[in-house]
Amino acid sequence: MRGLLVDDDEDVAAYMRDLLEHWGLDVSVFEDGRAAQREFERHPGRYSLALLDQTMPQVTGIELARNLRGLRHDLPVVLYTGYSDALNDDLVREAGVAALIKKPIDKRNFR
Repeated sequence: MRGLLVDDDEDVAAYMRDLLEHWGLDVSVFEDGRAAQREFERHPGRYSLALLDQTMPQVTGIELARNLRGLRHDLPVVLYTGYSDALNDDLVREAGVAALIKKPIDKRNFR
């Protein structure tokens, strides 16, 4: 099983990668949402899920979720953010996000 992890913060991306790899997932990490989308466009069947940070330059996690699910509607997407006030349930649901996790990341949220 392979996960697509997108976070522009190196430290958070490393933490999330370690967490996911500890669970046995192969993880492809991207610091740039546009680069992650290009990779997904080339290989949409390669990924079993996507974990996206909401606040990133160029493209937000919600925008990226919409784009990825537009390419593959069955892709499970988990969005995480430290700024959840800007997100509402309708926006998250409309983007096809399966779960919204608040930062700081707590491993217990991923059980």
